[in-house]
Amino acid sequence: MRQSGGRKHEEEAEKRSPLESIRQKERDLAQQLREAENRAEQKIASARERAAEIQRGAESEARRAAEEFFRREMIAVEKGAAEIRTEGGIAAERIRRLGAERLNPAVEVIVDSLFPE
Repeated sequence: MRQSGGRKHEEEAEKRSPLESIRQKERDLAQQLREAENRAEQKIASARERAAEIQRGAESEARRAAEEFFRREMIAVEKGAAEIRTEGGIAAERIRRLGAERLNPAVEVIVDSLFPE
C-alpha cells in the first residue's frame, strides 16, 4: 500500500508546476512545524506541572519538618523551664530555712545593740 500511496503522491507532484510543488512542500513543513511546536508546548506544560507538584511536595515536607522541629524544641524548653522552677523552689526553701535559722540570732544581736547590758 505504501508504494501505491507513494506513487499517487508522485503522480500528483508530476502534474503540479514546480512552484505549486514548492508551495505544497512549504505547507507540509509548516504543518509539521506546528505539530512539533504543539508537542513542545505540551511537554513544557507537563514539565511545569511536574515542577509545581515537586515544589508543593517540598513545601509540605518542609512544613512538616519545621513543625516537628518546633515540637521537639518546645518539649526541651518546657523541660528546661521545669528544671529552673524546681531549682528555684529548692533555692527558695534553702533561703527560707537559713533565714529561719538566723532569725533568732539576728533578733538577739538587734536587741543587744538597742539594750546593751
